Amino acid sequence: MTDSISIYAIVIALGIIFYLPALWARHAWSGKSFTIARFWGTNLYNIFFGYLHMRFIEKNDLPFYGYQDSSVLGWFSIVMILAHACAHTVTWDIKSWRS
Repeated sequence: MTDSISIYAIVIALGIIFYLPALWARHAWSGKSFTIARFWGTNLYNIFFGYLHMRFIEKNDLPFYGYQDSSVLGWFSIVMILAHACAHTVTWDIKSWRS
């Protein structure tokens, strides 16, 4: 039980850590800083991590770990697929939700 809780914590922490550069790039490289190269670079990054999450949902297989049957991590992967799908650069300036 302790092993599975630590795996949950590690996978969720790494998922968030690998999402943060995509979120940063969306805000830093949108608007005046937008270029086609940055657009495709961020898209490839997001597609790669979206693929890893889809692979986990389909096969219950974590990279460098192996088989892990968990509905909690499956739901986390669905959320992360949607987050990565929305984290692409755009040609307009991104406004903060607080403004």
